[in-house]
Amino acid sequence: MRRLALNPHDTPLASGRRSGFVVLENIVAIVVLGIALAGLISLMLSIARRNNDAANIGLRNAQLAATARWLSVLPYSKLATGSTCHATTAGRFPNTTCWTIDSLSPKLRQVRVVVTPQVAPALRPDTVVLLRVIDVPINPLNKP
Repeated sequence: MRRLALNPHDTPLASGRRSGFVVLENIVAIVVLGIALAGLISLMLSIARRNNDAANIGLRNAQLAATARWLSVLPYSKLATGSTCHATTAGRFPNTTCWTIDSLSPKLRQVRVVVTPQVAPALRPDTVVLLRVIDVPINPLNKP
């Protein structure tokens, strides 16, 4: 005697269709997950690239500030007019630092510092300009 199935999913034909549908659902889920992960990886790479650029900008600004500070405390008599470049190839931030000193008047010199990074070609050079004035000592005991 043949037994009747109460549940239509219990028959061998319906069970085979259901298992095929489950495999298709799993494939679709894996494809959707793959697309989501590809977008997430792209976002993470973009953030890492921007973080690296920000670190290089900080190093460039530190080099610029250090050179400008050094040239600002150098005695006025040591500021010879002309251009000087110094290339740093070792370390974390390879760069070329150039400074140009122009004499605008006998008591005024313009110092221009340019830092050009070599580590990141997308990072632009940065410049700072200083004006140095000869300081004339004033003696209050010498009255004209």
